[in-house]
Amino acid sequence: MFGRRELKALEERRRRLLIESEVNRRMLVAQTRGMREAIEWIDASAGIWRRLRRYGLFLAPLAGYLLVRRKAKPSEMLDKSLRFARLLQKLAGIWDAFQTRPGRGGRGLP
Repeated sequence: MFGRRELKALEERRRRLLIESEVNRRMLVAQTRGMREAIEWIDASAGIWRRLRRYGLFLAPLAGYLLVRRKAKPSEMLDKSLRFARLLQKLAGIWDAFQTRPGRGGRGLP
């Protein structure tokens, strides 16, 4: 079989591999957590887009009109567009809450 020296070397190698495996496992967990945090904005953006797409036919021409009329810098236009999108998101939330109030017969309209 194996001599004591070989068994000791194998035991030491096994111990190092276990430590390395644990380190790799913890790094993987940390990286996964970091990736989740990094991509949370995608879900949030998709949610905003889903809520705002119903207003897309109105917003696109309005944004184009405002951009041409004021000749604003793209960064200013982006800032204003984001503020407007947040306002629309709040209004859509209010509208959705109004439509789903109890006693509205499921349709949301009186």
